[in-house]
Amino acid sequence: MLKYYDDRIKPGASKRKSREVFFLRHAEKSKVTPRLLGDLGDCIIMDELEGDPLEERFNQQPGSNSEWLQQVGNGMGTGYARLANTQLSERHLIEYQSAFDDGRTLEFISEGFMERATEICESVPELKRYKERIDSVRKHLPHVLKEQRTLYKYDNNLGNVIVNENGFVGFIDFEECYVGTETIYLGAIFDCLHKIPWHTPDLHVYECPTWESIKQGYEKETGSIIDDRRFVEIVAMSLLNACRRIVDTFERNSDFSFWVPRHQARLDALGAALDRKAPL
Repeated sequence: MLKYYDDRIKPGASKRKSREVFFLRHAEKSKVTPRLLGDLGDCIIMDELEGDPLEERFNQQPGSNSEWLQQVGNGMGTGYARLANTQLSERHLIEYQSAFDDGRTLEFISEGFMERATEICESVPELKRYKERIDSVRKHLPHVLKEQRTLYKYDNNLGNVIVNENGFVGFIDFEECYVGTETIYLGAIFDCLHKIPWHTPDLHVYECPTWESIKQGYEKETGSIIDDRRFVEIVAMSLLNACRRIVDTFERNSDFSFWVPRHQARLDALGAALDRKAPL
């Protein structure tokens, strides 16, 4: 399979390609990503995962079998566990930070996104009330930053999950991967689970594997338990992911008002989960 990167389609093609190559090499042993076969300038060659994007399957076959969806969720949890627990060596961490982050640390980058997201929320009337949600990230971040570093996939939407009739196959599209920790990765996963696809203007509701089904697969693979304390940290890191989304969309779009309802929906869903200490 060939994948091309073109600035005319999406800016920053060279960096997006380099990030994806870095992640595919990093995650090769997980067996849940395509195998990188070649790096050819403006494209890469990789194995093709046999199946369909989960989001596409929902569009084609609404009302999916609940048992099948449970299997998909369990498989996703297993796959996420392998990726989130593939640690970066010190050498690869320095290499990544030098290539993509101008040598900046995860601590520095996280604080920068929270500060900028706070500024944006204060400047947009509809988002002002969410400032305290961003403050809740700061409460949990110091403990999370004590964890080992890994690379995490920022955008875990259902279009990047490949499935077939037997369930989960693997993940694709690693152009937006960043240095994080296991809990930051889990937060990015939870951020994409509530049923508002990011790209659809009508905020249409799709089916989605449940957090519980993903959690079961994750816990089985790692042999660990995600208890209430850990869950609260995960949701707080979902809000950190939401901060990055706010900053990215604000700086990339001249009409930010188009995106405000989506940010409100995400922040409301994540805030409610944080308050309840349980997914909705």
